Amino acid sequence: MTYRGSEPFISSSRVVADVSLRFEPSHHVVDRGLAETDGDSTLVVDNAVAAVALDFGDEFRVRGSPTFLAENDPVAADALTSLSRVDEERKRRLDGGEEWDGSLPTDRETVERLLDFERRFAADTDAWVARLHGIDEFAVFGDGDPLYRSIPHETFIRELDDATTGFVDAATDAVSELRGVAVLPVDPLVTWTAAETGYELNAEILRIAVDADSSDHDGHETWRWFGLSDLVYVRTVPERDELALQWREANGTSLLERGKRRFTRLFRGDPPTRLSVPETTLDPVTETFVQLRESLDYEYRVDAE
Repeated sequence: MTYRGSEPFISSSRVVADVSLRFEPSHHVVDRGLAETDGDSTLVVDNAVAAVALDFGDEFRVRGSPTFLAENDPVAADALTSLSRVDEERKRRLDGGEEWDGSLPTDRETVERLLDFERRFAADTDAWVARLHGIDEFAVFGDGDPLYRSIPHETFIRELDDATTGFVDAATDAVSELRGVAVLPVDPLVTWTAAETGYELNAEILRIAVDADSSDHDGHETWRWFGLSDLVYVRTVPERDELALQWREANGTSLLERGKRRFTRLFRGDPPTRLSVPETTLDPVTETFVQLRESLDYEYRVDAE
């Protein structure tokens, strides 16, 4: 069993040396799309965390298309070209592309115009397109250590690093009032093995390993996965070292939801109603289910004996 930290959602700090915008994150932003905001909620969430990173950082790096931005949001285009273009020797990305950087807090106002902190995207479709697709990638660094990296159009890439004391906690607070949004350690949150079957509990899915030794898969482990948004009830059964689970029926709710669930189950099978969990792992797994419900506004209940 692997368990991240002495308590759920607590990761140990580490320093990552990297010459790229990419880094090995300790945390990520999980956004279930439930937040009600003025304009695209994914961009509001992105900017909320970016604002905290700008507070802690001293360098901003961005890859983007000034031509695309100029066609859709001239304010953002002007902001991008007001930053310093990075020469080949100083680029953090190793795979090409134009790159700009700025110093913080000196260039903060320019960066905020580029990222549209004024939320032009809330009322202007072109500005929304520019914010989402005209900025290919941006990252904030502090003393050379990565703080935050985002690929705006890939909403699952909102990555944080905990090498700078206080940053992750501040970012967590910044999104705490947004429904279904949380800053969490990178997946998996908890892993365990029972009866030679591997399990992972992630922020949005439960994964179960299958066919690890099957010749059909060339010895590579494959997974069945089930979305926690379909989970209704979790109950601990300590006398059997199990968790009993109840899931939404495939014939419930709207026609679209029924179709999605039936399509999913066609390929992944029915979700498990019982999970074998070793005694030493049962409490951490249950606690993680509880904290995910509270952090991400899941509707399932947890009954811990």
